Amino acid sequence: EMDITAPNCSSLDLKEAPKKGGSILEGRYTDQLRLTNGNTLTLSPGLYCLYDGAQITGGTVQVAPAADINDGVTIYVVSGDFSIAGGATMNLRAARQGATGSLHAIPGVLLYYAHGNTGTVSMLGNSNSYLRGTVFVPDGVLEAGGSSYTGSWAAQLVGNTVKIHGGTVLTVSYDNNDLYWVEGEVSPPILDFYK
Repeated sequence: EMDITAPNCSSLDLKEAPKKGGSILEGRYTDQLRLTNGNTLTLSPGLYCLYDGAQITGGTVQVAPAADINDGVTIYVVSGDFSIAGGATMNLRAARQGATGSLHAIPGVLLYYAHGNTGTVSMLGNSNSYLRGTVFVPDGVLEAGGSSYTGSWAAQLVGNTVKIHGGTVLTVSYDNNDLYWVEGEVSPPILDFYK
């Protein structure tokens, strides 16, 4: 059974979530991240601890361009739902092993639901979306896809319940550098389904 050590959010600064997009830094966000059509939310590389989840109903949520392509983010959802829908564009990537500018991000982990969080992750972005990294939802529900989704994901989906729905075509491509793994433990790619 896969598990990932939870990050230490207490060492991060308390931040205020922007109301209409903008650029944000790693930190602890106690109010819900929200984004609507016409706005862009840009995350600098690092760790984001969310205590009331996120609701993205349009616009673009992205990782800031970085000098090192290995840099990225880890979004740790302590409580609440994480919803991206309504034609929103997601351009999110996890930090890779050896990233130098990602501060407290967990290499390979893009989105991590805290143990005990039984909420829903809904990732229904549009066809321009791109995701890189592991999405780990040990106790919640993970929904991905949509009727028009054809975007590119270099992602690993791990959850208590995973739903791929709509007219989505699911293509599985494995690159160990993009996903969570423990150094010294090399395992072959696998695809498991449990009912």
